[in-house]
Amino acid sequence: MPSRTGTDEPHAPLRLDGAFSRMTFDDWQQAAEASLKAPQVFETLAKKTLDGISVEALYDRSLTTDRWVPAFDETRPLPVRDRRDWDNRLSIRASDAGSANTEALQGLRGGIRSLELRVGAGHEALPLKALDDVLAGVHLDMVSVSLLDNSNTTHALDALLGLCRQRELDPRTLQASLNADPIGALARQGARAKVCLDSAGIDDAFRSIGEIARRAAADMPLVFAVTSDMSIHHEAGATTVQELVAGIASATRQLEHLLGAGLEPAAAARTLLFRVSLDANIVDGIVKLRALERLWRHVLSQFDDQGVPVAAPTVVAETSRRHFSILEPWVNHLRNIAACTAAAIADADTIIVHPHNLVGGRVVDDDTDTAERVARNLPLLLAEETGLRDVADAAGGSHAIEALTQATVEAVWSGLGELESKGGLIGALQSGRWQASLARTHAERVERLRTGTDIRVGVNRYRAADAGSLEAAIGSPTGDPAETTPGADSMTPDDDSQPLDNKLPRVREAHAFEAVSRETPE
Repeated sequence: MPSRTGTDEPHAPLRLDGAFSRMTFDDWQQAAEASLKAPQVFETLAKKTLDGISVEALYDRSLTTDRWVPAFDETRPLPVRDRRDWDNRLSIRASDAGSANTEALQGLRGGIRSLELRVGAGHEALPLKALDDVLAGVHLDMVSVSLLDNSNTTHALDALLGLCRQRELDPRTLQASLNADPIGALARQGARAKVCLDSAGIDDAFRSIGEIARRAAADMPLVFAVTSDMSIHHEAGATTVQELVAGIASATRQLEHLLGAGLEPAAAARTLLFRVSLDANIVDGIVKLRALERLWRHVLSQFDDQGVPVAAPTVVAETSRRHFSILEPWVNHLRNIAACTAAAIADADTIIVHPHNLVGGRVVDDDTDTAERVARNLPLLLAEETGLRDVADAAGGSHAIEALTQATVEAVWSGLGELESKGGLIGALQSGRWQASLARTHAERVERLRTGTDIRVGVNRYRAADAGSLEAAIGSPTGDPAETTPGADSMTPDDDSQPLDNKLPRVREAHAFEAVSRETPE
């Protein structure tokens, strides 16, 4: 039987590149203009991000060789990144052992594969002594556990080892994350952090994570001991470039201390992960994770003389809480879909989907069961129905994605150089310069929404009838948007905390547009 190529050879290759006539950039532009109301509209489709990166309407080329590529592809071969099913993780919200256990078991029955627990000190944290009760009925040989301890990571490690002894489990088979992050603690808690604001306190904190990582590598080799938490900066209003600058700067400092503490190079690289927040901009989310991988590979290549292997970063991606609004909470689910899709396309290792009705730390409707169910089902649907898990780096090769990734990498590298020249991330946090920079970014983002430059469905466009008028919500500010835009001044926090002691607060852009909807819980 003749093949589809028109030959009698059954195995002749199918030439897809000849199936369609070649298109030039002008051809694509004409096709795009034909779908627009007026041809001149095409020129207005290009825009600049808050980082100053141009996003064009069409791309017909992208850089494939540059000063970054030789460190990856030419000096040594890169191992192919394994394509795995992503880990569907549940962030437990309950702060008492019984409720947390119920939430965990319900999630695991519904398709969750790992659990995140806030433990340690604080009224919202679970006490470590209750860890066995919280995880009652959870098979730790099958389920990964991530402990977020804002007080003492050493105690969290001791609690995990104690739990293994109590249940007669081999700790070397336990998969867990300890999330030690001194710079993240300084950013999130300011002067209240266990990390003191002076240099001696920072150095002590880094020596502590070195000891934690050494113990974990010896006793629990599958545990991630250290985290570079970029989501802290995202929740405070950072741009993509600012998030990546903070994440790479923090991770590099941690890696240096891990190696200085005597950890084996491979173990030092393997024990560190990144936590990233993704919002409803799918392209931006894909570019963020691809740029992170390229930057981290480049950093690791600089430690080549110490034997550090060059490998892709381990990434925990969560849906952005900064992007949520109390106006039409179900639209938050659509935002979750976009963020989760970006995480899947860009090969995130773990995905956390926050329920769409959990806004600013508060439940804003009375259908929590449905919100929790659709949140945990979303990664499952993407895995089973879309085929995304079957393709590694699914966006790779797209001229738009490649060009934007390259532009982002270059901007981050430039930002890192500027940051280090002024004392580094720790110095910027201690002085308040970093906080002020993110405050300006947040104010500018809110101003873009106020003027209609950017669109947020249900917030500044297509508002529900009961949301009140947009004019009533935002008023008619004049002058400096950082001083006059509601919700933007002083980085107005979205929770009950106050922006004291140089800590980074959590913000939401939509908060500035919800002023007339106060009957809905904030």
